[in-house]
Amino acid sequence: MTQPPAKLGESDLQIYRTLLLNKKAELQVALETSSLRLAETREKAGARPDQILQEASVSVLMNRVLFGQLRQVAEALDRLEAGDYGYCVTCGDPIEAKRLQSVFWTQYCLVCREKESSSHSMEKIGVGGVVYAHHSQGATVRM
Repeated sequence: MTQPPAKLGESDLQIYRTLLLNKKAELQVALETSSLRLAETREKAGARPDQILQEASVSVLMNRVLFGQLRQVAEALDRLEAGDYGYCVTCGDPIEAKRLQSVFWTQYCLVCREKESSSHSMEKIGVGGVVYAHHSQGATVRM
């Protein structure tokens, strides 16, 4: 079992603030690049429509992932400023040191993250106004 971190000192918080700000900048650049690729895909002349649709779909999904990560990093920065950084938002316990070091924008301790993952075995995905449910076992159904 991993040990929870001791109360984070000011130097630790400064390190995490720097890591979070660097990750935020990295994600913003990646999101901008992905958005530019999406715009370029729409402007491709002579490309097959199915190829354009495939490339656009990949770009949209990439933007969704990047935006989600950016939101998590921004929320971690907010928690840092509020004095709540390093504590699980669900149970309030300190987040394990190794987890915080590897996923420094995390908001959950490992126990709560595992509970969160298992309780969301189905993810709803909206596509063109239609909602599909994707089960963790791989089946996708229209709802």
